[in-house]
Amino acid sequence: MYSNTIKNIDYSSTSKKLAIDTVYFHPNYKEYDYTARYNFQIDCIEARVRNISIQDFSIIDYIKSKNLLISYIEIGDLNIKAFRDRRKPFLHSPKPIFQEIMYNYPGKLSIDSIGLINGNMIYTEHAIKANHPGKISFSKINAKIYNVTNDTIFKTQKAFFEVKSTALLMGKGKVNISLKSQLYDKYNTFSMQGILSSMDAKEMNSILERNAFMYVSSGVIDEMKFSFTANNYKAKGNMTFRYHGLDLAIKNSTTDDTTAIKEVLASFVANIKVMNSNPMPRKEVRVGIIDFKRNPETFLFNYCAKALLSGIKSSISRKPSKKRKPSKHK
Repeated sequence: MYSNTIKNIDYSSTSKKLAIDTVYFHPNYKEYDYTARYNFQIDCIEARVRNISIQDFSIIDYIKSKNLLISYIEIGDLNIKAFRDRRKPFLHSPKPIFQEIMYNYPGKLSIDSIGLINGNMIYTEHAIKANHPGKISFSKINAKIYNVTNDTIFKTQKAFFEVKSTALLMGKGKVNISLKSQLYDKYNTFSMQGILSSMDAKEMNSILERNAFMYVSSGVIDEMKFSFTANNYKAKGNMTFRYHGLDLAIKNSTTDDTTAIKEVLASFVANIKVMNSNPMPRKEVRVGIIDFKRNPETFLFNYCAKALLSGIKSSISRKPSKKRKPSKHK
């Protein structure tokens, strides 16, 4: 199903430095042809990784025992395209969380840090009732990952796995995100904090109109700040989503029409339920509540995205949310 290519490998046993020019994972079929060959939903992924540098890595140790003991990995350029056809049946099976993937590695795992200099990611999804697929993208990704390990010493000594990253959402809004998780925490707890800078809300239509059958007619996102704590079971936190001039339209999933009487009425009702700015005139800024129960059949990205959507819904809805004290983060 894939053709994999590695170009220009250079390794020094003396310095224990490995350099790779390019690693390329290429599906042998186009997106729909690829997914059509499976009975259930599957991600069709195309990836190209360039300018890889790995410091303090013993190939001999890895071949003998699968041990990955590395001080630093640098990736100069990463490009990923992923596609999923949601119209196919979903195979119900639990997904491991990211901490368990580290702990279950078959050898010793200890990577002090990983640096991504520049990355671009595009996720395309064809929703069940949609005529066309929708896309969401992150560009100019810069990230650092710290303390990737399964060393059991951290069952008694406190240490944290951390991710710090910046990117452009849909090529427009700058996003800063940090994730922190104590190693070998009983409930695999992690905290996430982030901020999205100003952008035109219509930039999100490429994913909203195809997947939520909702269209942003107008509106500006002034700023979004969020902070939540999550574990094996639930995510809880707060979101301050400042925006103005928000107006929504409902799309017909069959005809893509927004002007039919049914869709006009639905849009009118939607905009009654949605407050068109935060703060409203002469009102305080509303703080949304992040409250989402984890689906054990989904991975980290889906879990966090759904948690953030719960905060957005709470922020824009006219229905008041129950107030609670902000969550504390380490």
